[in-house]
Formats: sequence, C-alpha cells, structure tokens
Amino acid sequence: NHLVSHAESILISVENSIRNGQIELFYQPLVKDEQIVSVEALLRYKYKCKDYLFPPLVILISKEKGLFNSLSKNLQNCHVTPAPDKSLLG
Repeated sequence: NHLVSHAESILISVENSIRNGQIELFYQPLVKDEQIVSVEALLRYKYKCKDYLFPPLVILISKEKGLFNSLSKNLQNCHVTPAPDKSLLG
C-alpha cells in the first residue's frame, strides 16, 4: 500500500533526523510597540526538502520511537544568531 509505505518513510526520516540533530528551530520575534520583546522557538522539519511536517507529528514520532529526550537535547543545543542592529538595515 502506497500510503503505508509513505508513512513508514516519514517515520524513518524523522527518526534519522532526530538522531543526527537535523530538526531545526525557527525563531519568531514577538513585537510590542514596534520593539522586539522576545522570541518564540518553532520546531521545524522539512521532509525530503519539500514540505514541513506538522510539529506535533514530529514530537509524537519522537515519543513513540523513544527519542523525545534526544530531540529535546538537540533543540536545546540550537544556537541563536543575533539579529543585526535595526539601524544598520536602513
């Protein structure tokens, strides 16, 4: 069955990506009064370089495969690159 094969492919891909630290965090600024006051971290995983998987699905797979702690550690080690000074953007 094609659907089962596709689901198995997603499971294997997510599992390997967690093991290899390839799940990403995107940082979305939270703005108040035209000032960035904080950021929220958004889990992102691009399946086969095409579409992003639904983040709760990635978390569910990590739990089902016993990789949630690995996923958490990988995400904690993601580095934030500071945004350039707003005055430099022109």
